[in-house]
Amino acid sequence: MARCGCGGSCGCAVAAGENVTITGSGSQANPWIIHAGTDCADVRACLSGGQGIDYEPATGVVRTCLSTDPDNRLVYGTDGCLHVPPQPVTCDEVRPCLSASNGATYDPATGEIGTCLSVDAGNRLVYGTDGCLHAPPVSCDEVRPCLSAGPGATYDPATGEIGTCLSADAGNNITYGSDGCLYVPTGAATVTTGCGVTGDGSASAPVAVNAGTWPYPCDIATSGGVIACDPATGQLYSEPRGQATFRSFNDERTYNNLPVPAAADTPVDTFTASITNPSTCRPALVVVTQETDVYMTLPPGSQAAWGQGGDEFSRTYNTGSSTMGNYHAQSMKHYAATANLAPGATYTHSYDVTMGHGAGGSTYYRIFSNIRFLVISL
Repeated sequence: MARCGCGGSCGCAVAAGENVTITGSGSQANPWIIHAGTDCADVRACLSGGQGIDYEPATGVVRTCLSTDPDNRLVYGTDGCLHVPPQPVTCDEVRPCLSASNGATYDPATGEIGTCLSVDAGNRLVYGTDGCLHAPPVSCDEVRPCLSAGPGATYDPATGEIGTCLSADAGNNITYGSDGCLYVPTGAATVTTGCGVTGDGSASAPVAVNAGTWPYPCDIATSGGVIACDPATGQLYSEPRGQATFRSFNDERTYNNLPVPAAADTPVDTFTASITNPSTCRPALVVVTQETDVYMTLPPGSQAAWGQGGDEFSRTYNTGSSTMGNYHAQSMKHYAATANLAPGATYTHSYDVTMGHGAGGSTYYRIFSNIRFLVISL
């Protein structure tokens, strides 16, 4: 060995182990070469073929195995790789898989698929010149028997012409114009004048409303009334008429000589009445008058007062030496209860009769009430 200091030879010993070979003498000119490897025969015994794979231990060849089933189309190509030949499926194999259903035809012998045409009466579907489905248009002769003329129209089944018939009644002024359309010549319309209508429909005397001149200082657009047309009869109507209604409701009540209360303006009874706006179109102003008559007995030295709704109307002292029997005083109060009672709505009016300052044995035994309504719908 060159580095052992042995000169041309050396006494060193080298031994080859398992699967190792050594060549050479160890000199610089012929060095040892150590080679470690495994024989193919040793490796092949470790391998075997699995599903889809072939293995030949004698040669070490590994390849894909091909099924021997009769319908297998996989083969080896010219390059040794897997190959499926072109057009592997034949027509005879495919055609048994097909059949015809509604609206279609199928010929297994030729493989031709088509559309079947119904033999039902009235079927208009045919094959066109290009072999595709075709629905011919409906002819005029087929349509015309379905048509006929009604009121105001004409119909010629031979030509299919539809027109408008003109009445032969006397006074009919409608005719056909130069363009074939309906036309009423100027001045030919029958017009009944009078009752606010003037003119005969001609160019020199057109039909017009015989209206007057607005004579008031207010604005006609905001203060003028409305004239409307009844769509059922075509008659003109003015705005709803105004209404004024008066109603009076009397109520008389008696009491068993009840003492007049000492506290001022004490309610002793309540009177109520209702009124309904008779107009179904206009709101109403309601003016109310409430009239009250209280009957009292006032012994000598006694006193009493009475009123309406906390408003004291009368206060009386008996300064004499005899009893004042059947003493009564009548009063009245009126005011606008509401200025906007809706059409058909009802207003209920109620007020209290009050008494006070009772002293000296004063009593009351009768109260008469009269509630009056003036309803103005304008």
